[in-house]
Amino acid sequence: MADFFDLLNIQSLSVIDAPGGNPFINGDIDLSGSDIAAIPPNLTIMGSLILRDCAKLSTLPTGLDIMDSLDLRNTPITALPSDIGVGRDMMLENTKLMTLPAGLAVEGALDLEGSLITSLPTNLYVDGYLNLRDTLITELPEDWSVEGPILLDTSRIRSPLTWRRVPLNALSPDDHIMQDYVLDTSVVDRFFWHQGQPENYVELFAIWVSGEIRVFAGRHVSSSGGFEHHNVSEIFRQAARECVTELEAMLQTLAERRGDA
Repeated sequence: MADFFDLLNIQSLSVIDAPGGNPFINGDIDLSGSDIAAIPPNLTIMGSLILRDCAKLSTLPTGLDIMDSLDLRNTPITALPSDIGVGRDMMLENTKLMTLPAGLAVEGALDLEGSLITSLPTNLYVDGYLNLRDTLITELPEDWSVEGPILLDTSRIRSPLTWRRVPLNALSPDDHIMQDYVLDTSVVDRFFWHQGQPENYVELFAIWVSGEIRVFAGRHVSSSGGFEHHNVSEIFRQAARECVTELEAMLQTLAERRGDA
């Protein structure tokens, strides 16, 4: 079994004892693919911690403070410590995670695609994008906040959600959505849904998040009426209007039922 500090020596990373004797590391730590099985507690890392493909790592210690990003992709991690601190992205795809700490605040993206996550915590905050694709999540919280795009499987979600699919061939060439599709092929794989040849579709949906109705389409995020002011085709605007109107009715019905109860 590899020792954490031995691996740091191989990478020529120095360890400084901060006040209280806690280890302090000034730089990125990349242990991806190693057989590391444990990380020491009360560790401060001034860069990123990359543990991708570490097949023997199933837990993280308490007191872990990471100034940049945390990459746990393809590890058997089952839970995160409640006091974990991460300054940017949390890449948790294809992990064994089933829950996240209550009140988790992510200052960058939170990617949970392919994980075993079954629910999102209360008071979740994500400053970047949130990826819930290919997870077991069916309910969305009411008290959450996400500032970037949300990627999810619309057919799985039982919470109030409305969606439409707009054929790409119905969009004008100068449409912002079409420009994303044509100019950035990486966006196609992550942010667009495909029905197969010869037609492709962009999916848009409306949900309640950050205390309001928002419409999501690819990497575009808008308030309920925001797409009226975007450079998008009328067919896209109409689809967004329909989603918002339907969601407003659903939320009103839920509010009335709760009031009756």
